[in-house]
Amino acid sequence: KDSVNNFIMYHFVKDDVIFDDGKLSGTFKTNQTYKNSEGLTTNATVKISNTEPKNLSIQDVSQQTVNLDHAKANIIVRKGVCHKIDTVLKYY
Repeated sequence: KDSVNNFIMYHFVKDDVIFDDGKLSGTFKTNQTYKNSEGLTTNATVKISNTEPKNLSIQDVSQQTVNLDHAKANIIVRKGVCHKIDTVLKYY
């Protein structure tokens, strides 16, 4: 159960809405949390490269880069936007 929960939570960015419009890049917190080496609860992160419209990529914790297909991007959902990716992000 915990593995499924971590998988799901790592695939959602926390507190930001990111379109593939070339406007927002950087390191973003996900909804997945873990205990760091100091015992504090910390959010796992993903790196988003979004420097030009229709050219968004996601880098997970394993340094794997997933390129977003613009045809599967920017699906408006309640309280956010959804992008369909063809690869599972590695979250450990």
